[in-house]
Parts: sequence; C-alpha cells; structure tokens
Amino acid sequence: MQIGIIPFKNNNELIINCDPIKQYEYLACHLPVITTYMPETVIDKPYTFVANTKEEFNKAIEQCLSLKIDKKIIQEFLYKNSWNLRAALLIEISESRNLEVTNIEYIGKILSILCKEYDIPIFNTLYGMYLNLKDAEKFKKLAQSSYNKEKNKYIEKQYIRALLKNNSRTELIKVILKSSYVKRN
Repeated sequence: MQIGIIPFKNNNELIINCDPIKQYEYLACHLPVITTYMPETVIDKPYTFVANTKEEFNKAIEQCLSLKIDKKIIQEFLYKNSWNLRAALLIEISESRNLEVTNIEYIGKILSILCKEYDIPIFNTLYGMYLNLKDAEKFKKLAQSSYNKEKNKYIEKQYIRALLKNNSRTELIKVILKSSYVKRN
C-alpha cells in the first residue's frame, strides 16, 4: 500500500464533524493521505491531499507517489495528537491552567489558506464564521457565496445565522421558504 484514501460523500452532514481516525493510522504507517473535502482532515495534517473529483484524485495520486515522507514530521504530529497529550490538555483546562487552548488567529490563517487553495463552500463557510468574530458583513458575503454554490444543511444553517446577525430579514425569509431542511407543520 502506497497511499491511504478517505473518501466521504461531499454533501453529507457528517463531514463537518468528522476527524477520521483512519487518517492518523495511515500517517502512522508513513503513508500520504488523499481525502475528500473535510475540514478536520486538512487543518494541520501533514502529507494530506484533498480531492473530490476523479481529476483531483488522479493529480493527488501522482503527487503522493513522488512524495518523500519525513518520519520525524510524522512522529511529531502523532505525538502532538496522542491521547496522552489530549488528556493532559483536558486536565489543564479543567483545572483552569490553560484557558488559551486554541489560537483563533492561527485557525483563521489556516482557513484563509484553505479557501485560497481549494475554494470549497464548506471551507469558505468556516472561514466566514471566523471572520464573523470581527466583521459580520464579510461572514454574510462568504456564507451567501457558499450557499449559492452548495445548499447542504450545514452551509444553509450558517447562512441563516449570518442573515440573522446582519438583520437581513427579507433574504432570511426567502432562504427559509426555499429550504428543504426547515420543517413545515
């Protein structure tokens, strides 16, 4: 085996909440990974390529086959993501010793890079959510753009959130009336 693959259906609500253990297993075996568009599979994951189409998969396969894996990078990644380290972090949080757990600016930077590299609605939506911390109008624009490209449940929910935040009632009503996710009694 030369490459690990993690294919998920793109419009599945699962992808927004998924961090496949299989990816860690592949990397532990020093295999590069090709995954479909799932945010957790690309944020700070070494030797990982994202592809959703046959052409993208073929390109990623070519890249993976010519790749040299640095075992030290893999070992460091696996150490940082070990259960022991995560448990220690939870203990620190519970004892209020480490309240600044994540660097939100760093996450924003990674999401920005992902958006430029892939221009995928789910990544753009997440970046919009980050931008919402400082600029609700930018959140709305990115959420609207993502919604216009792909109307899955998660993206629609974030677009509705952006519309509410920006007091865009007319557009909010239109989205809700068109929605296949809003229950009607």
